[in-house]
Formats: sequence, C-alpha cells, structure tokens
Amino acid sequence: LVVTSTAFTAAPTATRRSLTTTTALLAAAAPEDLSAILTERFPTSVDDQVRQASEALKRANQDGCHRHSIRLLLPIIGATDLDDWPGGTRQMAEAANPLMQDVLKTMGAQKMSVTVIDESDGVGAIMAQADDPKKDSCTILLPSADTVKTLQSIDTNQVGPNRDLTLVNSQWKRRTDFGFFGRGEQVDFVEGFAPSFYCSNLMVEGEQARVLRSYPGPWRVFLRLQDEEDASIVEWRQIG
Repeated sequence: LVVTSTAFTAAPTATRRSLTTTTALLAAAAPEDLSAILTERFPTSVDDQVRQASEALKRANQDGCHRHSIRLLLPIIGATDLDDWPGGTRQMAEAANPLMQDVLKTMGAQKMSVTVIDESDGVGAIMAQADDPKKDSCTILLPSADTVKTLQSIDTNQVGPNRDLTLVNSQWKRRTDFGFFGRGEQVDFVEGFAPSFYCSNLMVEGEQARVLRSYPGPWRVFLRLQDEEDASIVEWRQIG
C-alpha cells in the first residue's frame, strides 16, 4: 500500500453514460443544488479540486472550525494535465503555492504574501488578508515535524483562535517523526487540525485508487477503471 501526494491525470474522455448522467443532473437541479453536485463528485481537474477544497473549508468555517489540515494532488509545473509527480519538496511547494492561493481567493482573500519558513524542506506560509480583518488567515505549505514549534508560535501569536490556520500536504507520517523531547505536545498540536479536505493517490497491488474526503462528508475510495477497448476512456468509480 503506497500513499502519495502525486498529481493526477484528468481523464481525456468520459464514458458516454457518466457524461449523460452528469448533464441530466445539472439540467434538472435547482440552482441551490448545483454547488452540491459539483463538489460531491470526484475531482478530475485542478479547477475541480480548487472548488471542492474551498467549499469544504467554507463549510468547516460555518461549523466553527478554524484549524484545517488538507491534502491536495499537485499539478506538474508548466504542464496542462495532471500526471505522476517527479519532484521533491521544494518543487511541490512551487506547485502548491498557486493552487492554494486560488483556493484562498475563492474564500475572499484580497491580498496575499508568501514567507519562507524552511527553504531546505520547502516549508512556506501564505498570509492572506480579507476585507474583514477577522477573516484574515495563514496557510502553511508542506509543514514538517521540524517546524512544529514555529507553527505553534504562529498559531498563538499571529493567527489566534478565530482565524483560519491551514496545513497543506504535511510531511510527517508517524509519531516518531517528531523526535523524542516534546513529542506528545507536538503530536497533540497537529492532531488538533481537522481533515477538512483530503485528496490523495493510493497504489494497491498495481491498481490506482484515490481517497477523498470533503468536510463534513465521509471518507470515500475511488478506483481507476480503464476501458478495455479504448484506453482513452477512464472512469473513477466509488468503491467505498
């Protein structure tokens, strides 16, 4: 079982049945239902993912949640489609930065500035300002276990409890990543961030699958199915 944050390739052609079904649903839906249809389906492009992530964060905010942990599939820099990710953390940060800025814009950010926290690990912060200072936010790109103390300081001294602090594609994988001294406190801190949006690749015995969670919905698993006669026809089918 391999979990990655690698980018995904949008299906060049949808199956006729799924395309017809989607078109019919959109035509029959009331305006207030359109957003739900677009955000509940599996994201097949960068724009889809931006839309779903921003809507998930908005819903979490409405429920009083301001500490978010999200995972995004990242596009290759300079590519038109999404494909397997070839780079390291610094390249991932370059791809995550504009993607997350698009998410923040849809949430009302008017001005953004980027600060480097750890250049070697590609960790950076996006400070976003909104029309209402109460809606200002901070987003941390690719936070690592070594930067948790800095995150705690940002949380306490800059953001406060009523503004958004979002961790994007965190690099830690297990408790031992946090070292020995102060491990419990640091683990408790990062576990206080809700998984408001999660989209990630899985490789299971050679099969490509994706895990998706959009607040407040359940965790879902999608399997990549390719037409046996026409390889250009790809469908992501929910299996769990």
